[in-house]
Formats: sequence, structure tokens, C-alpha cells
Amino acid sequence: MERNSRTGHASDSASTNPVAESPQTSLRMDLMTLYQEICTNIRTSDDISFKLLGFVPILSGVGATILSRPELLRSAGAPSHRLPIIVASLVGATFTFGLFKWELRNVQKCNVLIRTAAVLEQALLNPDRPPLLNPRFGQYCAWNSTLSPPLLGRFPEQKRPHWLRVGKTQAERVIYWAAIVAWLVPIVIILTKQ
Repeated sequence: MERNSRTGHASDSASTNPVAESPQTSLRMDLMTLYQEICTNIRTSDDISFKLLGFVPILSGVGATILSRPELLRSAGAPSHRLPIIVASLVGATFTFGLFKWELRNVQKCNVLIRTAAVLEQALLNPDRPPLLNPRFGQYCAWNSTLSPPLLGRFPEQKRPHWLRVGKTQAERVIYWAAIVAWLVPIVIILTKQ
């Protein structure tokens, strides 16, 4: 039995870990825990994005279709019946635009998490190798150097103009703006049928 000099309590040396944890091992475990948390945050962020990308266009399409129904528009011939349709369309478009802005912020946050994860991958996977023997290995290390799918056609062999590449942000812009325009269609129909 040994006495702990700090607490004065007796402890059994057999019950303690015979291999003392070094500061490097402790730091590595802390980095690994941080890396796992960042990966979980990235997955959660992507999961929310994909759910919204499925939900928003469906809701916008259904909402715009209902508001554009011929019998509803016929009753909108009177100015008092137009206002609810216009308000509902504007509320739907505004709500969709708010989700779009929130999603763009989510993309920014995800990009920061990916860059942080890439740095942690390098620190965890190849801590002692010289730069020439230190390949960019890991799920996030080469994230920014990979090619984005082109808007049309095959993957480019060389860099193309930004507007021809489609990544997560560009795809979300197309989907959200299409949903916003869908909400505005009933207003256009009402205003052109005067």
C-alpha cells in the first residue's frame, strides 16, 4: 500500500495504471475527442441541410399550387379576395428566404469545421513525418482541392469559371431560389389576370 502525498489516503499500487499517461498521449486523446466532435457536428449539419432541401421545395410547390388553383383565383377577382392569397404567398416566400439565409450561414460554419478537421487530421495521422512524406490523407484534408461537379457535362480536367461549378452552396441557391419563385407565382397570376 502506498500513501498519496496529496490526499494522504492509502492506495493499492496494483489498481493504478502501470503505464503512466504521457502529456503527448493525453494531448493526442484530447485532439481525437475534438476531432470526433467536429465530425459529429459536420454530419449533423449536413443531415439538417438535406432534410431541409427535401422539405422546402415540396412545401413551396404544394403551397404555390394550392394558392394558384383556378377556383381560388376566380374568387380572387374581387380585391378583398386577392389580399389573403398575396399575403400567404409573401409569407411563404419570406419564410423560405429566411431558411435560405440560415442555410448559407450553416454552410459557412460547416466550411470552418471542415478546415479545422483537416488540420486535426494532419496532426493526428502524420505528426512526425516531414512535409514531403506527409500526404494529405484523411476525409477532410483534400476537401478544398477536390473538383466541384460542373453545372453541365463531365468533371473538368482543369479549373473552370466559378459559375460553371456546382457545389453544395450553388445547389442550395438554385433550390431555394426556385422555391421562392414558386411562392411568388400566385401573385404574378393574380396581378396579370386583372
